[in-house]
Amino acid sequence: MIQPNAPTSADSPTAAIEPLAMTASQIAEQGIVPVSLRTWRRMDSAGKCPRGLTCGGRKVWRLSDLRLWAEWDFPDRRVFEARLRLETPKEMTSSRKPA
Repeated sequence: MIQPNAPTSADSPTAAIEPLAMTASQIAEQGIVPVSLRTWRRMDSAGKCPRGLTCGGRKVWRLSDLRLWAEWDFPDRRVFEARLRLETPKEMTSSRKPA
C-alpha cells in the first residue's frame, strides 16, 4: 500500500517498504490469497482464515500471518492458532492472543 503523499519512484526508499497488515479488499486485490473479497469475508466469518485485528475501526490481517498460513497449507483458524502457539517463542505470543 503506497501512502498518498509518498514518492512512487522505484528508487524511493518507501517503494520497497511493504505493509505489516492489509484489509480484506487489499488481500483480494493484490492476490495475497487467491480468493475474491466476498469469499474472504465468508472464510473469516466461518473461521477458515487467520484472526484479523481491528485497527482504527478497520479489520486488518498481519501479512506475516497470511504468509505463514499459506506456507502451512491454509489450515482453519483453530488449527492455525494452535500451531502458532506451539511454534512461536513465549515472549512473542503476548501480542498475538485472540480477543
